[in-house]
Amino acid sequence: YNNVTNQTKTSGVLQTSNTFLSDGVVIITQLCPSVAPSLSCVSSMSIGSDSISCGRIVNYTTPSDPCATVTQTSGLASGSLFPIGTTTNTFIATNSFGSDTCTFTVTVIDSIVPSLSCPSNVVTCNSVVNNIAPTFSDNCNVNVTYTLSGATTGSGSNDASGTTFNVGVTTVQYTVSDSSGNTSNCSFTITNNTVDTSVTRNLSTFTSNETGATYQWLNCDSNFM
Repeated sequence: YNNVTNQTKTSGVLQTSNTFLSDGVVIITQLCPSVAPSLSCVSSMSIGSDSISCGRIVNYTTPSDPCATVTQTSGLASGSLFPIGTTTNTFIATNSFGSDTCTFTVTVIDSIVPSLSCPSNVVTCNSVVNNIAPTFSDNCNVNVTYTLSGATTGSGSNDASGTTFNVGVTTVQYTVSDSSGNTSNCSFTITNNTVDTSVTRNLSTFTSNETGATYQWLNCDSNFM
């Protein structure tokens, strides 16, 4: 058998996309009416993201028309990694009698909450505290912020390491959030036990700069306390 393609019946009523020639007889394997194509897409769909990527691999039935050439003009092919959000997929079928299009959407929803873990509580005699970054992970990119309350107040982005903490107890709260609004929080405390041993002198009066501190005064001339 010899494969002969794109043959047309002489009446112009029928087309064929594939024929086979055997002993001088043409066998029509595909009849195509002399009309513009009619294309149908799958229904729009919503699907959750997976846990390891910021999106989801989506497989769908690609629209087809045996009597036309079908091409995709927007969106992603079946089997692609679709990102978070809505992707519009458009196909067009064309033959010598006209064209037709169809469209559907793929919406990928990220509902995965980031994981977040804070360090243990810290007790220190140093005002500047380091190595207090949180541990976190998510299937998408995240923003990390922190707020300080208690003896020290303030806020910032990423890691609170290197912050100068006042004497007393400060609560550090970390917040991790992604672009879909999924959020996790954790907190821990930093206790700064540094004692201010300085005093302020006004003539013969000495005043301690540490609230609640107990001082022993030494008379150096008499060598007694």
